[in-house]
Amino acid sequence: MGRLAPALLPLAMGLSALVACEFRPTGTDWLSQASPAGPCYAVNLLDGLSEESAQEVNDTYACLNREGAITPFGRVVASLETPTRSGDVAAVELARSVNALLAR
Repeated sequence: MGRLAPALLPLAMGLSALVACEFRPTGTDWLSQASPAGPCYAVNLLDGLSEESAQEVNDTYACLNREGAITPFGRVVASLETPTRSGDVAAVELARSVNALLAR
């Protein structure tokens, strides 16, 4: 019991502090103040890439490049805005290909 007593003292002090302190939130809840924004919140990859425009491909790149680690690929992503033979931009063609691969 002699070695256990010094270990119980901080525990007892911590528990008494928890019991003595009462948290009363003031003002509005932090969750109601949160307003997520940015390219990562604009992207929803659960349903595949959007085949309507290049915006989701561009937002995905912007999300992955927040720290600048893949900045050298920026010119490649920008080139996906060029029209293909079918008349769609290359990003839409890429989205169709990726979605077809994921559907298998």
